[in-house]
Amino acid sequence: AGNLVGWTRWTNGQLDIARFGPSSVVLGANDSYQIMHGQPLSNMPTSGTASYTLAGGTQVADNLGAVAAGGTTTGTAKVMFGSTVKVGFDITTQFNGNSYNLWTTGRTGDVSASELTVGAGGRFNSIGPNGNVTGTGCAGNACRPIWNGFLAGSGAAGIGLHFRVQNT
Repeated sequence: AGNLVGWTRWTNGQLDIARFGPSSVVLGANDSYQIMHGQPLSNMPTSGTASYTLAGGTQVADNLGAVAAGGTTTGTAKVMFGSTVKVGFDITTQFNGNSYNLWTTGRTGDVSASELTVGAGGRFNSIGPNGNVTGTGCAGNACRPIWNGFLAGSGAAGIGLHFRVQNT
């Protein structure tokens, strides 16, 4: 990711936050608070596509920030620039003994079919039904993806993604 996108995971200490008023969270060795940051988007293309491959990230964690050993993640993304900028993902991850595949409609092969659009400042977010999840941890395929991220740098040279699998 070079210096376009960065990430960190805080663990095993006290985190003082003021998101909804002052509060403290004590993080154990298997707890985490994950942060993603990147260079501001500039000179976003007006047409064409850009493809990205996952370069790295924090250890996979559950919705409460707890981590489990053995989590790996691979994935690709593709952005289609135009009057409506769309992004497509195809992500595979493992967590807590379960495997998951998350994707937007059309995956990266047909980004025009994706439900996920890029808004102001190159940001995107969606809480299902925008996409699909299958996996051994989804009883009856009752999971949905949650996507949050941004395009980064000049010409959208980078992309940052935070994803979650949520049981529905």
